[in-house]
Order: sequence, then C-alpha cells, then structure tokens
Amino acid sequence: MAKANPKGFRLGINQIWKSVYYCKNKKESVKYTWDDFQIRSIIKKRLPVDIISDICIERSVNGITAVIQTSRPGIVIGSAGKNIDAMTSILHKKLKKKIQINVHEISKPFSDASLVAGSIASKLEKMVHHKKLMKRTLEDVMQEAVLGAKITLKGRLRGEKARREIVEAGSMPFSEIRAKIDHACKVAYTNSGTVSVRVSIYKKKIYQKVNLFSSVIARRTKKGSDFSSRRRQKR
Repeated sequence: MAKANPKGFRLGINQIWKSVYYCKNKKESVKYTWDDFQIRSIIKKRLPVDIISDICIERSVNGITAVIQTSRPGIVIGSAGKNIDAMTSILHKKLKKKIQINVHEISKPFSDASLVAGSIASKLEKMVHHKKLMKRTLEDVMQEAVLGAKITLKGRLRGEKARREIVEAGSMPFSEIRAKIDHACKVAYTNSGTVSVRVSIYKKKIYQKVNLFSSVIARRTKKGSDFSSRRRQKR
C-alpha cells in the first residue's frame, strides 16, 4: 500500500497544481484558497459526482477561469448552456468577481482514476456485486494501454464484516518519481455504511523535464475537446 498520496508525492516534479495564482501576502493566499473551495463545492453540488474528473482554476488580471474536466460534456453544459450560465451567475454573486467556466471532454474515461472511482462508487450505491464490478472495471482500464492499475475497496461490503478487497494488474511503482500515476479516492454511501474506493492507474514513465510554470489550464486541456469556444459560436 502507498503510504503517501501518489499525486502529492510527485507534486512539483511531474505533477502540476490544480489552482494557479499569485498572491502578495498570506491573507490573499487564505482568501484564494477559500474561494477555490467554494467554486469546487458549488459546481460539484449541481453536477453528478461520477462524471467530474477535476476542476482546474487559474486567476489572472481579467478574472477567474475554471475548467471542468468531464466525460459527459452534454450534461455539464445543459440545454443551450443553461447549466453553465446558472453556475456562472451563482459564483459571480457569491464571489463578487468575474468568472468564466469552460468544459473539457475526457476522451478516454477509463484512463482517468477519478472517473473510474466515481463510476465504481455510484454502482456500489446501486447494490452491484463488488467482486464482479472490480474485475470488470480492471479489465476496461487495462484495455486503455496503461502499464498498471490497482483498485481497493474498504468498508462493509454487502452488509458483511468490514474488510479490504484489492484487485490489481500490471506494475504499480509508487516509490518511483518518474512514474506518472493517477490516483483518486471516492466514498460510496451504501445501506450498510460507507465504502472507500481507491483507484491508482500507472500510465507511463516521464524522462524529460516538465515545465511546471506553464498555464495549468493549457496543460490539462492539451488532449481532448474544449467545448467553451463551440458554445460561444452558437450564441
């Protein structure tokens, strides 16, 4: 088992931050952190948890830009962009700042640890058998040309005594910093109690130097489709 979060262990080396901003003093840093928490909590309350991978936030002189990474952009945008407009207006009233919300589609959902963990958690809440679910999900993840995957469930599974179930395939070098490992943890609220869902996906090894000072939104939306420009053109 990994003793530290694989993403936090590699932060600043080959992992980038979810929020990027410049602050003059400690008070600004505390305020920006609280604003980021409010933005993420409001967006997650209005959308299904199992379709959201991550929410990246970047501040500039012109305002705040938030990018929702999702596997179902149609649900996030809504009919004629109603969901995006509603969330933008709520955040503008809450923060008293100009904010823009963009949507980025993840073309391969089974290669994203957060989407896989959210899918498992939602199916556990629907009383799907955990062993079959874990094996089937692991097979789907390994078909995405990854080097390794590991799924861990902790809690009272199907009303029995609390225990831990693990399925894994391939290699999972948690202690190797060059390894690019995507890690996520979700909670399933079942009738028997809460079940912790942990998913780790070993994608590749990184040998070249990573530019950590580039735009976090440009880096994270490099692959896939960005729906923000399309929505503006329809208007």
